[in-house]
Amino acid sequence: MQLVSNQYQLNDSAAKLNSFVRFGVTDSHVNALGSYWGLGVTLSEFSSRRPDDQLGIAIANARTSTYGQIYDGLSATSETNIEMTYQATIGEQIILQPDIQYIINPGNLKQRENALVFGLRAQFTFL
Repeated sequence: MQLVSNQYQLNDSAAKLNSFVRFGVTDSHVNALGSYWGLGVTLSEFSSRRPDDQLGIAIANARTSTYGQIYDGLSATSETNIEMTYQATIGEQIILQPDIQYIINPGNLKQRENALVFGLRAQFTFL
């Protein structure tokens, strides 16, 4: 369920700030995860030289259910993901989106070390 999604105009500039909040729950007697919440913001149109670029920051948390702890061996009460990404439009045919994430209790397991993950998404349009 997405509870809130808003767009704000920043001062007199063309920059736009979009925000979201999400929340969900499951039956914790049959699902490994009992609930989820996430929130984030995206900044767009902040540069007249790069009007299609976007910057995003978000945080999400997935809580372990009783079922997950008992039957799936999930030892942490939750997994938290903090993420920052930048989407750069290059010309009319290429979009590059580097991404960095810090994950606390990956896989909802205490015995796993927290993880720093880097990624790159590339989109090519051939027309």
